[in-house]
Amino acid sequence: MLAARVDSADVEPVRTCVGCRGRENKADLLRLTVVGGAIRVDQAQRRPGRGVYLHPRPSCWDQAFRKRALTRGLRAPTADPSPASEDLRRLTPEGDDQSLDRGGPLR
Repeated sequence: MLAARVDSADVEPVRTCVGCRGRENKADLLRLTVVGGAIRVDQAQRRPGRGVYLHPRPSCWDQAFRKRALTRGLRAPTADPSPASEDLRRLTPEGDDQSLDRGGPLR
């Protein structure tokens, strides 16, 4: 029996959310990077350097924050998550931002 060939043009990149560890198409996740010592959302997904991916949901942000997955994945233990929290609040539908109130450096 022959395996079906998959055309590489039909396959979308898959990334893992650092919050819930769920796998999703890259286009459905937000990429976060460190810019000037602060964690920021990279909407164009084009910034240079290490990045992590996250579902645009407050529950995933909370899990990533609790598990210190952002700083571990970004390899930036003193990066400030406040700017990313503001970016996520702006990108999250109204009423879903109650758990995005994080401030100060992650440790």
